[in-house]
Amino acid sequence: MTEQEFRELCIKHDLTYAYSDDPRWWRKGVVTHDAIKTAAKSLPHDVVVRIWNEVVDEKILPGSREMFYWS
Repeated sequence: MTEQEFRELCIKHDLTYAYSDDPRWWRKGVVTHDAIKTAAKSLPHDVVVRIWNEVVDEKILPGSREMFYWS
């Protein structure tokens, strides 16, 4: 898994899937989140945190980002 591939997984992931009332979107979010967690194991932790948090900053409004950050 390259850093770019990991970034693409993060970009395509619906960060708010857990709040969906539609079980199809929720299941898809669970699958992509699991894929991201698995992919993260192949990269250094600091790289994962940097990429994930950059994607969160691009997708989530200020004031709500902290709850989505990877630490």
